[in-house]
Amino acid sequence: MPDYVKIAVVEDDPADQEALKKALTDYGKRTGTALQIKTFSNGSDFLFEWPSEYDFIFLDILMEPLDGMETAMEIRKGNPQVPILFLTDSPQFALQSYSVHAAEYLLKPITPALIEQALERLLAFRKQVPPQVLTVRGMEGISMIPMSDISYIEYKERKSWIHTENRVVVTKAQMQDLEKQLPDQFLRIHSAFIVNLAQVRCLKGYDLMLKDTILPISKYRKQELVHRLSLYFNYQIR
Repeated sequence: MPDYVKIAVVEDDPADQEALKKALTDYGKRTGTALQIKTFSNGSDFLFEWPSEYDFIFLDILMEPLDGMETAMEIRKGNPQVPILFLTDSPQFALQSYSVHAAEYLLKPITPALIEQALERLLAFRKQVPPQVLTVRGMEGISMIPMSDISYIEYKERKSWIHTENRVVVTKAQMQDLEKQLPDQFLRIHSAFIVNLAQVRCLKGYDLMLKDTILPISKYRKQELVHRLSLYFNYQIR
């Protein structure tokens, strides 16, 4: 799981963008919350690198050439879950924001108190609800993979190979970046492998047996694996 909260700020007004970034940074320092903030000046710039996993997206509505609502619609095509927080001078778009399932609708001027309230709500919800879908840009476009479908992830040929029961999705995303997006049921067992603990059938020596696959375990990671399996399945691995 990630050890920081990754936030995108998409705002075309330099003053508003800086004010929001400062409010977020101050909140992180005051609460001890590790934040990674990246800013974009318009929706087109943001979508150019999409999908890139963010925990929260602050999105101004009135932007050019692509406005915030259009940007949100594109985001939702690839990720139905990431919380979007709209920023605007006007309440007239509030109803429309429900069509893209916005988490927050924040009226400017954005104050530190407003940001703190929004983040507290979202962080509390984030702790309660683990991610259900892994969204990656694969060789054939954007893929949304249910976490429960993933058996293991393999790194080879400078790519990550996400293995499910029915398909393999290949992405240029780095293993460490994928690892940060996965819930606790996933564990790195080797420099080249991350496994879904729910898919484990048997542990024998330094071999981990899944339904149709045997994966190698690094000797430096076996102790953690045994511990995590014991916790996950509530029985002792012999």
